[in-house]
Amino acid sequence: MNWAPFPLMRIAVVLAIGIAVQETYELSTAWVLCCLFIVSLLWLLAEKYWYNVITKSTVTGFLMLCVTFFLGDLLVHHTNAQFESKSLDTSQPVYVSGTLIESLKSRDKPRFVFQTDYLFHKDTTVIHNAKVLITFSGEDTLAGLLAVGNRLYLKAKFKKTSANTNPESFDYAQFLKYKGIGYSGYVRAYDHHYLSDNGFTFFKSLANRSAVFAEKTIHKYFRTNETIAIAEALMIGKQVNISDEIYQSYVDTGAIHVLSVSGMHVAIFISVFLFLFNSVKNRRLGWKVFKSVSLLSIVWFYVILTGMSPSVVRAGTMVSLYVIGSTFFKRHNTYNILALAAILMLIYDPFYLFQISFQLSFLSLLSILFFQPLISSWWKPKYRLLKMGWMLINVSLAAQIMIFPVAAYIFHQFSLSFALSSLFAVPLVSVIIYGGTVMVLAELVFPYLASTIGISLDYCIAGLNSIIKYISHLPYSVISQIYISGTELMFLSMGVLSLMYWIVTREKSAFYWIMGSVFVVIVSGTYDKMQNYRQSFLTVYDLYANEVVDFCYGKQVIRYMSGDPDDPKITNITGNHMIKRRIQHIDVTRDPLHQIGKDIVFIYTNNEDIRRIRGNISSTYLYVANDKNISPEYILERTNPDTVILSPNLKPWISKKWVALQLNCGFGIIDIKNDGAFLRVY
Repeated sequence: MNWAPFPLMRIAVVLAIGIAVQETYELSTAWVLCCLFIVSLLWLLAEKYWYNVITKSTVTGFLMLCVTFFLGDLLVHHTNAQFESKSLDTSQPVYVSGTLIESLKSRDKPRFVFQTDYLFHKDTTVIHNAKVLITFSGEDTLAGLLAVGNRLYLKAKFKKTSANTNPESFDYAQFLKYKGIGYSGYVRAYDHHYLSDNGFTFFKSLANRSAVFAEKTIHKYFRTNETIAIAEALMIGKQVNISDEIYQSYVDTGAIHVLSVSGMHVAIFISVFLFLFNSVKNRRLGWKVFKSVSLLSIVWFYVILTGMSPSVVRAGTMVSLYVIGSTFFKRHNTYNILALAAILMLIYDPFYLFQISFQLSFLSLLSILFFQPLISSWWKPKYRLLKMGWMLINVSLAAQIMIFPVAAYIFHQFSLSFALSSLFAVPLVSVIIYGGTVMVLAELVFPYLASTIGISLDYCIAGLNSIIKYISHLPYSVISQIYISGTELMFLSMGVLSLMYWIVTREKSAFYWIMGSVFVVIVSGTYDKMQNYRQSFLTVYDLYANEVVDFCYGKQVIRYMSGDPDDPKITNITGNHMIKRRIQHIDVTRDPLHQIGKDIVFIYTNNEDIRRIRGNISSTYLYVANDKNISPEYILERTNPDTVILSPNLKPWISKKWVALQLNCGFGIIDIKNDGAFLRVY
């Protein structure tokens, strides 16, 4: 296969590999700089002194990619250094000023991403440019009136966002890090002061005012909370008001991508204007300049109108590069345009690579570019309506091929109804995007027209929601409880890439790679299932305000819980671990005494439990969830543990008491709050 037409694609892939390797293995700066110097020197020498014309391009190309790899390492070094330099004092409350830049979903307390600009000490003021997560008191009525764009002066006690140590659970701290957020703080009532209505730069301020105006227009003409929430998501990218039920319906049908304003929405918005301009056959330079300036203006008008969220800015950048490339370069390569957009974004922020929206956006676009022409050739409908329906289906099918391994790995499910949902969702979303834009503009000059459009769009969104809900309840609409290991993800991805290589070259070796990858995934999955039948493990979770301990026997778990068994937070924390272990039954108990393998586990939560023991027991693990009314010495005398596990919900003085007692008694101790969740596999 000839890779010469795709130079930027090769650079983008190697740059991404360099970023991923550095973030995973944390190579030393000195080592990376040394390697970069050596490879750069070899590259320059090869360019000047390598005289073999046949092999020169191969050697210099390889060395250039090596330089790109190490530059990716340095990008991560630089970004991490900047991230660490924006530290805050966590030992005492600090005073900062800044701007609310994003509203976050919360049940009872206002939560925002806060962009600081100044940090105030006793006698000095320091420039401090960082993103932090702040939560206001639920009883603070003034905090409920705050909005994105407000500039505040506040006092807060900050803490570093700590990693989630529960097995297989979502690492929220890492998620925040990749968004540039390293600290979270709580602001009490009367500890914040309003400074101004707008703390944004000109373009961001314009985008914010546009989004606020659009939001007010939506609330004015839409009837129900459900249609308002979906309209906000589709038109301005605001998802905080979407109910869990309707959100899950979109997830189950594979239509969740339509709720995130991104590349698809920008492409839909610009497609009509692109068609109109391309219908004019004029090759003069003046026309090309006018065409590109007009299209870029339309693209960025839409980006500003939707609030300039990072995902929309990324999409606008990609579409802008496509417009420039297709207008001024006759032999433009769409793959190279896509790769150039990725390179520019990764240079700006290498942590984009680890954001799910970035990964799925580029993989779906790449998958559509490669597979859609092939799938569309399977059937050539005669009628226009059938052509349109088939186009929507084959685009959906093409997009799923490359994102399937990543989506299954991250979300543990795969929708079988994505083609059906896209058949209805994409046309309706297109109508909503254009109609919503006209509605917002009409509200400025012709409110009656805006009202008419708004009422029509309200029915349109209600219909879309009904269709999505209906499809989500169809039998076999979604395959859930899928677990794919990192190794299986690698081989699945290798199989997809081998399929693409085989389609282009028809080489037998590529076909063997496809079959080999599938075989490895099947064998690995089968082996895991066989292991799960005879597995046993003990898990003590790190949870706030709830004690959760799992005892696993094969595919059944006996779960000790001190709180509400229906608490959704428990499912969020333990769900992925249960999927990985392929657990089929979970039985909840309050019994404090359990045996797993040869180990005896006693869970101490109140005085009655310890006093009901007849005689003394010799426990392997003692889990202390409460120790207010009885002495540790008495508990130790009755249970004789080898290891004491301290609940993360214990008061600090109680934990210190147990740690001090360990020095004299010699038992092992595990402090969940400091050491993280405990997992023992037998």
